[in-house]
Amino acid sequence: MLRRADPSPESALFISAGLGYRAPMSLSLADIAHLEAAEGWLERKQWANCFDELERMDYNNRDDAREKALRWRLYNQSRQHVPAANVTRGIQRRWPNEPAGYVWRSISLNKLGCTDEAYDELARVVDKFDGLAVVPLLLAVYACQLQRYEATRSWLERAFATPDSKEAKLLALQWPELEPFWCKIGEI
Repeated sequence: MLRRADPSPESALFISAGLGYRAPMSLSLADIAHLEAAEGWLERKQWANCFDELERMDYNNRDDAREKALRWRLYNQSRQHVPAANVTRGIQRRWPNEPAGYVWRSISLNKLGCTDEAYDELARVVDKFDGLAVVPLLLAVYACQLQRYEATRSWLERAFATPDSKEAKLLALQWPELEPFWCKIGEI
């Protein structure tokens, strides 16, 4: 389900493409405290303090899903998109069947100005995550940025054919890149 945690469409994608945390690693109480402190610093936009807390975690526990997700959010929100893109490669290797690594990498690449690459990489895995609105919705955004309007419409149709169609339509209406399609979303 696409849920909105804050006003940006990207945050809804963060939630819907999350790692799921089905089988968390067993973290020490100290590492759990570092993660919670890092989340607090991130919410306050205290990037350096957030990074310091993550670095205080035991090195052997830095492969935890919460740590990876938080590290990507830190790099993404602090506009360090190269390290953010690099973190997503590790996420893709560790959790190849979760959409997060692919979705977050595409967001990082797009912010680096590599929209073609973001589009191509995400398009390669769209069938792997069939039934999720987040992947075709992002592909629609990138296609629109690349002025591929027929592809944009096709990706929107695919996103709106998922179980999350209502939430996907609401999210599409908030994405400025999709403004040329806002008046047509009811028809798609």
